[in-house]
Amino acid sequence: MIEPAPILLNSFLTDRAIPCPSCTYNLRGLSTTNCPECHQELQLTVGLVEPRMRLWLSAVVAMAFGAGFNVLLLVYIVLTANKASRLLDLFLIHNAVGLLVQGIGLMVLLHWGPRIRRSSVGVRFALCLLSALLTIANVIILSNTTG
Repeated sequence: MIEPAPILLNSFLTDRAIPCPSCTYNLRGLSTTNCPECHQELQLTVGLVEPRMRLWLSAVVAMAFGAGFNVLLLVYIVLTANKASRLLDLFLIHNAVGLLVQGIGLMVLLHWGPRIRRSSVGVRFALCLLSALLTIANVIILSNTTG
């Protein structure tokens, strides 16, 4: 017969110094299913040793790099611009659009992260590649805008 989950949790924590995942309180000897410090309900689960995050994290880094690149350049232009010109207008438009596209891409990756990480390797690789290509395209378009 399988024991109920709360009994298994309490049995597991009898002689183990495991921190609460929410507040890091030491749960050794816990007799309930709630953390005594933060009162969050706890459960005993089986987790992956290495979740499928490598490709997802690579995509997030690529999008964040592109968005941060645009923010940095926009701040630079605002701080150094003395006069308006057509080149400056194109530069600002490119960076604003680049920031919008890569910022939305980053938000999508972060919002749908768990679902993306559960998808196939092909889907995750495609998203990673798309993120990197968007950032490269962003830099190439900027270099053509500035001269």
